[in-house]
Amino acid sequence: MNFEFFRDKITEKFKSHQNFADAIGVARGTVSAWLNNKHQPESSRFLDIISALNLNEDEVSKLMGIPETTVVFRKVGGATSTEEIQKRSKDFADTFFKIDGSSYVTTGRFFSISAQQTDHVEVANYIRNFLGIGKNEPAKLSNILTQLNKHNVNVFFVPFKKIGITIPQKNTTNREVAFTAKKGNKTIIFVDTDRTIDETNFDVCHELAHIAFTHTVTTDAEETFCNMVAQGLVYP
Repeated sequence: MNFEFFRDKITEKFKSHQNFADAIGVARGTVSAWLNNKHQPESSRFLDIISALNLNEDEVSKLMGIPETTVVFRKVGGATSTEEIQKRSKDFADTFFKIDGSSYVTTGRFFSISAQQTDHVEVANYIRNFLGIGKNEPAKLSNILTQLNKHNVNVFFVPFKKIGITIPQKNTTNREVAFTAKKGNKTIIFVDTDRTIDETNFDVCHELAHIAFTHTVTTDAEETFCNMVAQGLVYP
């Protein structure tokens, strides 16, 4: 539970702990015990707290200490619909995380590489080694998926166009074909079903490079570098 957020919301909405306690029908000492982490509110009280503080869905997640879902796009293309697509994709990804239903540990990572690493071959070999793939062995989708399942990373194949999470472009090669979503230490790679097996293999390898560098927002240079890493994984 995010006690600092809880405390700030009480102050914002009710000015004092006593006013908040009166609003939800508990003693002021009970509220103080919650805020000092002496004990958690009873499950039956959470609805009262959420209602009294008038929390939206994102604020409820923040109160409960659930990490925010972030998405990293491979291409955005500068389309005017970028913000809407980003939001739609984030909501879509969050649905998958909620279906999972398990807790989101906020410590630990899948793997990470220094942002100063500039040799794409070394990065590709690092990822290959992490996945247990031989140094001169091409990364194959079936092997990658098997290994990723062991590291709390899921890959889902979804029709981007049908569910409205691809950015329309006149040049169809410059549209979204894969993106990565993160929540705590959980990661999902979403890949468009409108891709061949070879293209999908490359797309997943590209997303692994994003994960390795813990990208949140990417530049053209970073996209190019991730492509080079993916090429190094697929064609050693």
